[in-house]
Amino acid sequence: MHAFFKPHHFLDYLHEIAENNGSFYPVSPSGNAWGTYGNLLSSGKIDTVTFTSGADDPCGPCQKLKDGICTDIFSDEVAALYGVDHKYDYNMRMDLAYIEILPEVFSPNTERSIDDVYALLKDMLTPEIILMNWPRKNRVEMTLRGLEMAIQARKEKMI
Repeated sequence: MHAFFKPHHFLDYLHEIAENNGSFYPVSPSGNAWGTYGNLLSSGKIDTVTFTSGADDPCGPCQKLKDGICTDIFSDEVAALYGVDHKYDYNMRMDLAYIEILPEVFSPNTERSIDDVYALLKDMLTPEIILMNWPRKNRVEMTLRGLEMAIQARKEKMI
């Protein structure tokens, strides 16, 4: 199976694979497909990926997605913290930074093997790069553990 992912979403998935022990709740109140793609990744069922800074497959059915743009608005407190009102602006800035820092992994519009992506991330992902993403408890530890879990799921699928 092939999937399109935003770089920060992909790294969020790795974190959540560890945090949720590989299990995602498939239904979202906003209608996005976050849980569906999380379960596909954590079970090793995605074979190839293409990265994008635009809307990705998990975003596709979301009620907040209008003409390919996330219309979700931050609270005043979060907007003041990040200097933007719209989640789209913050996410775009973050995804473009990931593309710039790890073009070997996140170069957009290039289909690649998920196994190659995992191998590159295993070699190139640093705590500093991981921490560019949204703040989360144990972000570095959980992302690295989720990467190992995702690699193991792919190996088990091959057996």
